[in-house]
Amino acid sequence: MKKTVAVLVAVVAALAAGTAVAGFNDNVSVDYAARESGLSGGSWDYAYDGVGDAFAGRNNLGSLDGEWTEDQRWDGSAPGVFGDPDADPDSDSPGGLDSLVEGPVDYLRMQDTGDPTDYDPDPINPPNLNWNDPSNRRFNLHKNLGIDGSTILDAGTTISFRARLSSTGTLDDQYLEGGGGTAPWPAGGAGTDLNDEARALFGISQNGGGTLGFSLALSSNTPGGIGGGLIMNNTKNAASVATEDATPSTVNLVPISDTDLLDWHEFWITIQEKDADEWLVRAWVDGATTKQTFAVAKTLGDFSEPELVMGKNSGSAVFAADVDFFAWDNGVTNIPEPSSLLLSFLGACGLACFVARRRRR
Repeated sequence: MKKTVAVLVAVVAALAAGTAVAGFNDNVSVDYAARESGLSGGSWDYAYDGVGDAFAGRNNLGSLDGEWTEDQRWDGSAPGVFGDPDADPDSDSPGGLDSLVEGPVDYLRMQDTGDPTDYDPDPINPPNLNWNDPSNRRFNLHKNLGIDGSTILDAGTTISFRARLSSTGTLDDQYLEGGGGTAPWPAGGAGTDLNDEARALFGISQNGGGTLGFSLALSSNTPGGIGGGLIMNNTKNAASVATEDATPSTVNLVPISDTDLLDWHEFWITIQEKDADEWLVRAWVDGATTKQTFAVAKTLGDFSEPELVMGKNSGSAVFAADVDFFAWDNGVTNIPEPSSLLLSFLGACGLACFVARRRRR
């Protein structure tokens, strides 16, 4: 009985602290997975699990797991596989997308190396040709959620994703914009921000164009010493939702150190309307049972129907990230706060003590 009580006390203490229970991988939350049964239909309405890197061509449904459409500059290739533009300017460019396996984890790697259209890898010998577009210098993958006409962000929705910035394994060199030279991929990774349409690493949109984006940003991706982490639309007091317009008083950020962004992090996020200009975002991170709350500005963006979005869609800055999964449910499912969990476990503790006493009689 003492051992049982000790375990329950440890669990209660961990929950009270708002952290994952000891023994779980810090960034793989068994606790969150168990709570999927609390979703509106008992499971996610859709989930991409990192398996699948099919390419159906630009603007064609059928990419990744068959459910996505890519409408920017993915040429269908993967990092580590590229051709010679002198022989064929339309050959595969550096960077791209690839579904990979690391231990028990299947994940999608996305790498934007900059702007290969500015480069001939063999400038000494003619014909001195550069890669043509599409050149893997922007990605925009979108998944239609099949509920046209729905304002899901206003009504309330839940998403979850697990991701990191890429820093190990197969990564092509950087091809800096404007022909500024090539360089090895940075050991500290390369993050990205949001543009003024909330285009980001992860996004979700509703009918009429309202869009909310989330990106893994390094300190160098944010202005004014704001720091890095999971960045999202600014508050309504900023000049726009774009990261470049963020200030310390208008930024919405889950702080994560640059070094820590190279490790896996899991996010469970609920979204619903706060007022005519804002959404209320609640975020739980890495198995925590305490939420972080944000008021984020709405933006029209350029989406016309409810979609999930993944990629990096503006500029030619380098970027690479790994995505373990990206899941969505139509409805708000909040993670229970420590107070309610404490009551549940204290009840379990009382039951365990009662059973133990009965056995000793």
